Amino acid sequence: MSADGRLLLEGERTERILAFWDVPGRENVAGIFSKSASACSAVAISPAGNAAVGVFTRQDIDQSSLSIYMLPATAPGQPVWNRQTRPESDWTPGLVMAAVFSPDGRHLALAGSKGVSLLDVATRQSVPSFQFASSASRVAYAPAGDLLAVATPAATAAPQGRLVLLDAATGSEQASLDNPAAEITAIAFSSDGKHLVGGDAAGELLIWDVATRQLVVRIRAARAPDSQLSFTREGNRLLAVVNGVATLFELNALIARDQRLQSTTFEFLPTQQ
Repeated sequence: MSADGRLLLEGERTERILAFWDVPGRENVAGIFSKSASACSAVAISPAGNAAVGVFTRQDIDQSSLSIYMLPATAPGQPVWNRQTRPESDWTPGLVMAAVFSPDGRHLALAGSKGVSLLDVATRQSVPSFQFASSASRVAYAPAGDLLAVATPAATAAPQGRLVLLDAATGSEQASLDNPAAEITAIAFSSDGKHLVGGDAAGELLIWDVATRQLVVRIRAARAPDSQLSFTREGNRLLAVVNGVATLFELNALIARDQRLQSTTFEFLPTQQ
């Protein structure tokens, strides 16, 4: 969703549709359908709300098509830029699974089967100084723009995948966070940048202290292979979407309860507000 709450960008994995929704008017203002793609795998809106990104993928040939659209919401129009990744291409992302704009809107981070690539939004060129060549499935920017959190998929060497913090300018690994159970399927930084929240495929909600790199909360949620996490604008509530069902959590309540129970796994009842 755009920062002003007026535009919602929806990528439908099974229907291969990228949809633009006018939130106040509750209407679909544009839709883009890809006949050849397997899915719309990633969407993102710039912090200023003046650009949107949609990624269509073809898993059979490990190819992604990335498009940038200029806004306003009422007239998304045709893409102003499009680029495809192919197996023989030296462009880093490969099959793109996640995309996110930097807080200042200058860069777009793309996580894919061949690694993470940083795109300069103004020039539409890859940032050569940024390098991270491990397969990645999720990516999130810290609010200050200095760190990227990257989740890697499960592999033989790491059956539960990895969650790492990277220098946002160079891609160099700053820390590997403890991931105790299963592959991370969603990540988001808190608005103050102090905490990183992750959802995993085993149905747990995990919260790390960014400064200490320690896991401070581990609670049972629901099985969430394709969960989505985001914080409300004021930053004190966490929205978790699992299989189309949204749940709102109070972040401070999560952290306080975990401190008393010393990270014991428990069923947490979300706020009803």
